[in-house]
Amino acid sequence: MRELLAPHLIRFGIYASATVVRTKRLANGTTYAGGNRWGKVCNSLRPLLAVHEFEAWYFADPGQVEKFYGQPGIAQWMRQASETAGGPESINQGKETHPSKRLEGYGIGFRKTAGVAVLKEIGIPAIRAACPHFACWLGRLEALGRDT
Repeated sequence: MRELLAPHLIRFGIYASATVVRTKRLANGTTYAGGNRWGKVCNSLRPLLAVHEFEAWYFADPGQVEKFYGQPGIAQWMRQASETAGGPESINQGKETHPSKRLEGYGIGFRKTAGVAVLKEIGIPAIRAACPHFACWLGRLEALGRDT
């Protein structure tokens, strides 16, 4: 958010920040994802983007991912996964096949911490073109502000 979306949204007079939502709580008290409670965020005035994982956006431009990691052949595997699922935002079939697990399985040295650098290379226009849910959400945010 801070390095990719926030700079884009500032052009529209929108100042954005990220909130992590607790997505799961086990009986033993263990929580997943941390951060705010869902109800608290839902009742706030902030628009909400709920996707399975931001790593799905890597699949918006597999060629850039291949170039970033310097691993020939990765783009074809990624395109096939995206086409089979029905687009990048639909890649979330299971425990071992969700976007970050797929990227880890490609043997490219994927780490979640490198995510922003790769997404900057892909760019918002490519993500928007390949991910209709993202495009709709971003359009609603942009409409809240004005182009400066």
